Amino acid sequence: MSIKSDNINAIFNQFSSTNLPSFVNDFFIHSDVVLRAIDDGKMDEIYKFDDQHQYIINLNYRVLEKPKYIYSNGAESIKYYAFKNDLTLRPMGIANPLWYFAFAHNILLAHDDWLMPFYADGDGYKTVTNHSDSPILGQDLTVFSRMDYDLKKTVNLNILHGFRNEVQTKSNDVYKYNQIRNITDEGEHPFYMKLDVESYYQNIYTHQLDKLADLPPFTGNVTVGMCRPLLTFLDVFNMRISGNQTKGILQGPFSSQFSAELLGLALDSAIQTILNSRPELKEITFKRFVDDFTFYGDNQAALSLALVQIDRIFRSFGLNRKVEKTKIGRGFPAIKGGNFDDPIFNEKKGSIFGEAAVLTMNNVVDLRKKIGTLIDENNISPSLQLKCNTQ
Repeated sequence: MSIKSDNINAIFNQFSSTNLPSFVNDFFIHSDVVLRAIDDGKMDEIYKFDDQHQYIINLNYRVLEKPKYIYSNGAESIKYYAFKNDLTLRPMGIANPLWYFAFAHNILLAHDDWLMPFYADGDGYKTVTNHSDSPILGQDLTVFSRMDYDLKKTVNLNILHGFRNEVQTKSNDVYKYNQIRNITDEGEHPFYMKLDVESYYQNIYTHQLDKLADLPPFTGNVTVGMCRPLLTFLDVFNMRISGNQTKGILQGPFSSQFSAELLGLALDSAIQTILNSRPELKEITFKRFVDDFTFYGDNQAALSLALVQIDRIFRSFGLNRKVEKTKIGRGFPAIKGGNFDDPIFNEKKGSIFGEAAVLTMNNVVDLRKKIGTLIDENNISPSLQLKCNTQ
């Protein structure tokens, strides 16, 4: 694959997930220095390459300077805090630009080598990403996405070759498919269970990323050996940009969402294997948004039994469940936030539906979100009844 400057910039510019002060943004947003090195044939002076796959595997520290207080061959990151919707603070980080460029270079190589086939295996977006509401590729197989933590939406990366940079959740076919599937799961199962991973990014063990090459779904969907160079690089990369620490990855850059989502796919596969192996758990379905899981089942006992197995899986990956946020309930779970400007739900504008109105599936998805928001606010009448057909 030819590494073009537009494609490099499309990924490189996602070094942060929030707006930064201009003096920081202007310094980091341009990859021109490294791109000029490519044009001048100086890449070999800065990076060490895997001769077989041409992946960048390390920086050439003999020609680079680094602070003496950084351990071994690590790199310093910029740490800052971003406000969550509830005004609490979330620790964020900006990766070293030279290392982040190596990440951009490598995933663009991997895109053709195995990422596209990985997601294109038959109905790949229905199998590989079957449980994920935070996919890194859409059904069209050319759109990388990252997650906006506060909006809880996937943000597509745009420039050439299908990369997009706008908040266009509805353009992601995987996301739309999963929305419809989730509503179907809610309708078929009377009970739900919600749980989160405790401090997911801070507790990801970087060496676990290298081990993913030997775990499903990577072993079952990728040509043997194709994914290993990138997964090995992600281990080294996430360790280096965090001061050479193996516990935790930076929160903010697209590289971290990419790494976390690949680990999430392995969690999905391990959980589904356990559910399939136990007759009493086979009817349970689930979805995941990054580290937030929602399970649907026919009875509380089965969900409680599944929870024990899920805890064991989490521990095998060096992770733990956030106990205080685990909830088993009846009906469907509440949704934080909502679209109050939608004319369907705006009381001042009135309903747009007549007596014989026919709702599309998109209407049903929006209606589900609104009802979930009202439940979260404890602001819904128990007498609410809806009679509608969908198409």
